[in-house]
Amino acid sequence: MLLAVHLEMRWHHSFHFLLWGRPHLAQRADRYFDAVREPAREFTKQRQGYSGVRWVRCSCPSSRS
Repeated sequence: MLLAVHLEMRWHHSFHFLLWGRPHLAQRADRYFDAVREPAREFTKQRQGYSGVRWVRCSCPSSRS
């Protein structure tokens, strides 16, 4: 089974943790973004021609679009 995550919804789904005073719960997703930064940078450069990182809209856990 391939799990897809919608990266554009990250803040929408974790903002309440900040409001409740539990930022450590909102920051759990940071590990994923740190892990897929370089693949996302390559995707951005090769497929889109941009410098920097653009997160794909929908990704599997390995960061593939």
